Parts: sequence; C-alpha cells; structure tokens
Amino acid sequence: MVDQAGIHSKAVSGDVDERRRAAYQLGSFFADLPDRDTAWKDLHKLTQDKDSRVRWRAADALGHAFQHIPDRDTAWKDLHKLTEDKDSGVRVSAA
Repeated sequence: MVDQAGIHSKAVSGDVDERRRAAYQLGSFFADLPDRDTAWKDLHKLTQDKDSRVRWRAADALGHAFQHIPDRDTAWKDLHKLTEDKDSGVRVSAA
C-alpha cells in the first residue's frame, strides 16, 4: 500500500528534494492513492513550485496521472502553462 500521508508530507516540505520525490511518487502511484482529490491538490501545487526541477517532475507526473486526475480541465491548463515555462527541461517534460 502506498503511504499517501508520506507523499503529502514531502509535497509540502521546505526541502526541494522532498518535493521532487513527492512529484515523482504522485506520478507513479496516483491511480493507487485512496484520496485522489488531495493528491491532485498536491500535484497541482507542485506544478507551480519555485524550483524548476520540481516543476519538471510535476509535469512528468501530470502525464502519467492525467487519466486519474479528478479536475482534468485544470490539469490540462497546468500542462499548457508548463509548456511555456522559462526552463527548457520543464517545457520538454510538459510536451
């Protein structure tokens, strides 16, 4: 079983590496998480992170989790916004 509380804790951490791990785990395990609304809120927030490495992971996670996200309209807007990110790695990941 996936530890959703642990993922959430990483998603709101002040540590960049923890937030990157959270984004990766959200992409990998989204379909198996019991509370997809909270998982979506965490992922959405990570798409707006100040660190480009977190946004890169979040963009990748959106692609993996998209079919399971409860608010696909906002997820689509997030992906579109990430294609215009100042960091080329984030843009590539979103595309």
